[in-house]
Amino acid sequence: MAVIVDTKAPAAPTIASDTVNSANQVVLSGTAEANSTIKVFDGTTQVGTATTNSSGAWSVTTSALSAGSHALAAKATDVAGNVSAASAAVDAIIGSGTTTGSTGSGTSGTGTTAPAAPKIASFSNDTGTTGDHITSDKTLTLAGTAVANSTVKVFDGATQLGTATADANGAWHYTTAALPDGKHSFTATDTVSGVTSKASTSLDVTVDTAAPDAPVLLSDPTTHNRATVSGTAEAGSLIKLYEGTTLLGTTTVASDGDWSVTTPNLTHGSHTFTATATDAAGNTSALSQPIDPPIGSHSGGGTSTVEVTNVRQHWDHTATIKGTADPNSEIKLYDGTTSVGSSTTDADGKWSFQTSDLSGVQTGEMVDGCSETSWTLSTAQ
Repeated sequence: MAVIVDTKAPAAPTIASDTVNSANQVVLSGTAEANSTIKVFDGTTQVGTATTNSSGAWSVTTSALSAGSHALAAKATDVAGNVSAASAAVDAIIGSGTTTGSTGSGTSGTGTTAPAAPKIASFSNDTGTTGDHITSDKTLTLAGTAVANSTVKVFDGATQLGTATADANGAWHYTTAALPDGKHSFTATDTVSGVTSKASTSLDVTVDTAAPDAPVLLSDPTTHNRATVSGTAEAGSLIKLYEGTTLLGTTTVASDGDWSVTTPNLTHGSHTFTATATDAAGNTSALSQPIDPPIGSHSGGGTSTVEVTNVRQHWDHTATIKGTADPNSEIKLYDGTTSVGSSTTDADGKWSFQTSDLSGVQTGEMVDGCSETSWTLSTAQ
């Protein structure tokens, strides 16, 4: 009589698919050694058995499983009684009546599938620059979507902040308690019938409630009746330049902290300027120290270039006087202390004046719209 001795264990089975029926049973299928016995285990508990066919194919329907996660694996026993190693486990999550497997999805019409991860769509208020996710609001409202009527858990990093309930359309909102300054990484999970989803994609927000330092103002020389004010402040902040409560201009601070603002036309005299800086989160600094550059003043006198033409001597002494001065300045001409007339320079600084009698003119005075600075004027006949 011939006897075959077989002490070699078969190869571990493979699990090709797993689905769940309405009775909370998992249907597994796969391959193993032909004509071997397949035993399926949930941990160490056997939950089903089957025999492979001549091609090695097999299928097992487990006993009903409790709600929750189950790691299912299979072993094959050949005709000689040799037992294989366990297959790679597949995870099946049983909800209220059904679930989803690791390689397939439940098909029951009455159960609840494991929920997809929720979404965090937005937060409010995003103060300062919209869309930069930097805010001075310490209490944020997160909004998103999830499975309708499910429970959403909200986390900041690994810390659970609280829960929200999705409405019938799947929309949910959650308002945090006051948050500390710094970066926050919000995620959410969705729980349906005791089964929890994976975490959502994170929404990162930086809370910044610290106001920037007040700007430092430096006064550049005035240009006619305007002033160019420069200074330093927090890089990227918005500078607002004021005279009293009147806003004169704005600018954004460069990356090196420098900024400058040129005022609109101002009246002659003393003006006091201050400025504030507003950072990306919308925090506004205190007012800067004031500066008061004089507007419209000039140092010393000077000589105005004047051309006198068309002098009719002996009988009328008329002349056309032409010259140059600061652009948009007012020119006044005098005969001694007697005003002869006035003119205004154009954008290039050119001016002209027609006088009826220039016989005694000795002095011309230019006024740039604010000051009264004397200039020497010579006439030729």
